[in-house]
Amino acid sequence: QTYNDAVILSANTTLNAGTGNILFGSTVDGAFTLNVNSSTVTTFAGIVGGGIGTALSSLTTNAGGTVSLQNVKTSGAQSYNDDATLNGKVLELAIREAVNNLVAGVDTGAWRPAP
Repeated sequence: QTYNDAVILSANTTLNAGTGNILFGSTVDGAFTLNVNSSTVTTFAGIVGGGIGTALSSLTTNAGGTVSLQNVKTSGAQSYNDDATLNGKVLELAIREAVNNLVAGVDTGAWRPAP
């Protein structure tokens, strides 16, 4: 399944490619969930959830293949059950979120260093 143009979700969406590849050649936007199932290669070549539209509610890939991502923004969970190649800001955002959670825990007193 190949989507060369920008994709804007208008409902919660599940794509099932079986043993075929899934390629998003441009942006993917829309405030809905996207579940992508392929036992081979899934590629997000453009920005996901950060283009002209809105952040996705969530993004999930199934196990058994690989996924390549650039820059992903969701308002909810991101679950990559495939082997993932992170090219861009996905890893940076995950680290930033972890640091923000740690700072929030320190600020509220919920986290303290071990004695």
